[in-house]
Amino acid sequence: MAIILELPEKKSRPSGPVSHDAKASEWKVETVTDYEALLWLQPAWDRLAEGLDASLPFLSHAWTRTWWESFGAGKELHVLLVKQGEELKAIVPLMLSWEKIHGMRVRRLGFLYNYHTPRCDFLTARDAKEACRPIWKYLKENMTLWDFLDFCQMPADSESLQAIRVLAYDDGFCPEIRESRPSPYVRIGAWDDYHGGLSRKHRGNLKSSHNRLAGLGRVRFEEISAEGEIGQALHDGFQLEAASWKGKNGTAITSDEATRRFYMGFAARAARRGWLRLHFLASNQRRIAFDYSIRYGNKQYGLKLGYDPAYSAYSPGHLLCLYTLKEAFERGLSEFDFAGVDDKWKLRWTRLSRPHSWLYVFSKSLRGRMLHQIKFRILSCLRGRCRRPAAPAGT
Repeated sequence: MAIILELPEKKSRPSGPVSHDAKASEWKVETVTDYEALLWLQPAWDRLAEGLDASLPFLSHAWTRTWWESFGAGKELHVLLVKQGEELKAIVPLMLSWEKIHGMRVRRLGFLYNYHTPRCDFLTARDAKEACRPIWKYLKENMTLWDFLDFCQMPADSESLQAIRVLAYDDGFCPEIRESRPSPYVRIGAWDDYHGGLSRKHRGNLKSSHNRLAGLGRVRFEEISAEGEIGQALHDGFQLEAASWKGKNGTAITSDEATRRFYMGFAARAARRGWLRLHFLASNQRRIAFDYSIRYGNKQYGLKLGYDPAYSAYSPGHLLCLYTLKEAFERGLSEFDFAGVDDKWKLRWTRLSRPHSWLYVFSKSLRGRMLHQIKFRILSCLRGRCRRPAAPAGT
């Protein structure tokens, strides 16, 4: 049986923010491939992240280190450090792994990512718009390491995503973009305006649930952030999260030891830095709902929510969300990010969502070309989406 690999039609050059003025000699890319070197990198990593207004907790050294400790088994660390002269200008946290995709065993080079990672991107200094050029040069020159690049769950408006896409195209590759589900968020302003903008039905349900719960006794909202107080709080919170449908489905934090280790470890490091916010809703001193949030910069990120199903008639998850959002408004934050995808319950709280995209670049190896054909040509036809490649915007 002959396998014929057709090169995809050349697409129109995608638009992007790449300029051609940087001198290649000014830049160099170094790699961090072992855990001890990753630990040593923390001070420089933190300085770079702290200098950015739009940085994410998921790009922090604390998050990256904890993720690797929890989920890195069987993979190879491959963090890129981009320097201009001797000054660190960008960090790209990558890893190498062997993956089985559509029956093929292929080499993946991509972000440290799994279900627990809400968002990825390059960590790039404000004055380093040219950093993507040496990054791409390194990736291209080391193509023997990978069959495909997997830049997953990036903000759709990421300058790094667009720049790598353009650079790959200009060098004869066929970069592919796939959209993923958007992530809802609330833009914070005046509480009365926001609350009044919720649907009348949702506001009525919240009021009714609160009144009925108050009929059982005192209703209390609790926030815990001090490092010395989080041990028991996490124990109680994880039990609440596992008590609902997540425990039955095996997706609760306590259902997997690596997942439990990740959320415990990151909570300790986040609390040490003043980022952690654990919230509870209590009825008569009994904790009945739990929220695991991170306050980073002037934004809050809700990572996990759980509740006691014995109180489901009182909508404890929604009531806790109401209290948590109101507290974020009162603190004068700029945004509450629900993290994750646009689940139906989140859309009761906001009409805003942030689109995300995955960028794939396939190597010119046999495996890379075969994977590209299978993933973006053959399977699309089998699913009824057989068509000519759409030309990206731009010229």
